[in-house]
Amino acid sequence: MKNNPNFYFTRRERKSIVVFAFVAFFLTTMLYAIYRFDDAEIKPLPAILKDEVALNSITESRKIKKRYRSLNPNTTKVFKFNPNQVNEDSLAMLGIDRKAISNLMKYLNKGGKIKDMQHFFKIYGMEKYRNRLDTLLEFDQKQRSNSVTENKEKSSQNIKNTVTALLTAPDVPVVRIKIIEINGTDSFELQMMKGIGAFMASRIIKFRDKLGGYYEVAQLEEIYGMRPETFMAISHLIEIDTSLIRKMDINAANEAEMAKHPYIGKKRAGILAKYRNHHGIFSDMVDLQKTRLFDEDELSKLKHYLFFQ
Repeated sequence: MKNNPNFYFTRRERKSIVVFAFVAFFLTTMLYAIYRFDDAEIKPLPAILKDEVALNSITESRKIKKRYRSLNPNTTKVFKFNPNQVNEDSLAMLGIDRKAISNLMKYLNKGGKIKDMQHFFKIYGMEKYRNRLDTLLEFDQKQRSNSVTENKEKSSQNIKNTVTALLTAPDVPVVRIKIIEINGTDSFELQMMKGIGAFMASRIIKFRDKLGGYYEVAQLEEIYGMRPETFMAISHLIEIDTSLIRKMDINAANEAEMAKHPYIGKKRAGILAKYRNHHGIFSDMVDLQKTRLFDEDELSKLKHYLFFQ
């Protein structure tokens, strides 16, 4: 403020006063709004949900009242009627709207006949009155018996058609399951079994050739890559001719020949050759057991592939 007798503010002071007034107005407005908000009633969530349910109930009630507002309770009556003989006034007294009545009358005037209750409610506009009219409909005894007779005739005809179709149908082909003898088969025939492709068939043949043949189906589970589900699918389709097994003379076979057998292997083949050279030939499985190279399970397998001279 300049040093003079007049009351005067500089330009910066005037801007400061305007900003201060705006901030003061804003804060006053915020405080008033907070005060009003605190006074307002804040309902808990259960109360809000209760009010919403009540509102929906009132809305549904209004819809129901609107739906039946067109019906005059003083003129609406309840009585049984034959839909083939009823007139428009009687239908109106039952509370049926004019459009549905018109559709029914048009159908009857064209010579149509209502056969049963389901037929009546197929008339356009009548379905919405099913709950009110389903116990009021009645038909002539003759008409009802004709309807029952027609249904029986249709049922009888359907049975006859079914029997005729079965009698005239061609014979159902008999599916014969092919059983494969695994020691004499080839890879092409193995591929005919479900789950056996060219790769697995080749492995089955190679393992068979190394063994000299299979003596039981369970040996297929020893093949690398044979899945349990595949084995279960083919095990009942396989038979084994043990006479086709090629046996090895343990006393005449050299170390390389013994090493090729899956149940012996290279390491044990070398020990067997040295043991035979040192102790002499093997007379039977008991002599082979003395080497302590095989356990009982391995010996029970080997006895199908060895013979002694």
